[in-house]
Parts: sequence; C-alpha cells; structure tokens
Amino acid sequence: GSAWPEVAWRFSDIAPGGFPAELIWRPARPGLFWTAEPAPPELPASRRLAAALRRLRRLGAPALPPGLRALAWRAA
Repeated sequence: GSAWPEVAWRFSDIAPGGFPAELIWRPARPGLFWTAEPAPPELPASRRLAAALRRLRRLGAPALPPGLRALAWRAA
C-alpha cells in the first residue's frame, strides 16, 4: 500500500539489506521470530513508532507497559 512501490521492498532500517521484514532465530529460545516495518517508506521515521503502536492496538495486542513504552519512545 505504498505510494513509493519502487522502494518499498528496500527502504527499511530493520535489516541490513533494507527488506521491511526479517525472520530471526534465537539459539537460546525455541521458535522462529519476525520483525516488520509498521509503515510505508513515505512515512517519516519519527512517526513509525506511533504507527506501529496503532497497528498493534487494531490487531488486539495488549498495551505495552508504561516503562517499556517510554523506553521505545526514547529509542525511536
């Protein structure tokens, strides 16, 4: 759903290659984990965390604890 489809597949800061989704395997924890960009490349980086939190709420995820939310905002 990006207005910039020519760069949507390679704009992300999540993975070194710029792909907006990444699969992760952690040796100490069983299972496969993933991360993904919450928004298209045309959204400024300063607004991505808010977009991610809105998306999580729409998906029915529990709210982040206040301490973790504050840490995420500082990191963003």
